Amino acid sequence: MASSKDLNNSWPEWLFVLGLGTALSVILNHHSSNGLDVTRDYFLTSETISPKDSNSGRQHSSDHSFETEVQQSIERLMQKGFQPKSTVEVVALMEDPRLESGEVVLIDARNETLFQERHIPGAYLLDHYKIDQYIDLVLPMCQIAEQVIVYCSGGHCEDSEFTATDLQQLGVSQDKLFIYAAGMRGWNGGAYPIAMGDRFDDFEELHSMQQAQETP
Repeated sequence: MASSKDLNNSWPEWLFVLGLGTALSVILNHHSSNGLDVTRDYFLTSETISPKDSNSGRQHSSDHSFETEVQQSIERLMQKGFQPKSTVEVVALMEDPRLESGEVVLIDARNETLFQERHIPGAYLLDHYKIDQYIDLVLPMCQIAEQVIVYCSGGHCEDSEFTATDLQQLGVSQDKLFIYAAGMRGWNGGAYPIAMGDRFDDFEELHSMQQAQETP
């Protein structure tokens, strides 16, 4: 068995061998095509992910989550007898003369503050929680219309369903009640025409936007 004196005397030899081995490893790794890049971070962490990649991932996840919300809402509404309207169908109304003539009525079921900030052009405000303030104006329009399309913020928001139920209970046939489940969130995501303030000048603004788009 080696004495402590022998072990102490052998330390310089071990350090020399260790240093020589490390130097040879670095040289061989540098000249090898499969060698490790000592400047490269092989451990991917949240700090090494670029902000662009991270934001893109979150955006994709958010979009997918909202689409799921809308689909779930459509399924729930159909079970209750309400008919869904897609974004494509509501966009088509922007050039449909029936919207301006009152044969098709759009109902915004959010509150007045949100309506004033932005709403789909041509929509009437009918806040389910303050229905008495708006129903005298809106109900006659809904009774004579061929279609009544209600929307709110979209996704899991149920205000459009509550408002459509109010209209049904007040005598509007469920056969002509539709709900745009994607709501303002879906509308904003598509960068479609937006109106602000009161409804009275919506169509003038909409026609101006359409003419500007048609002008070369």
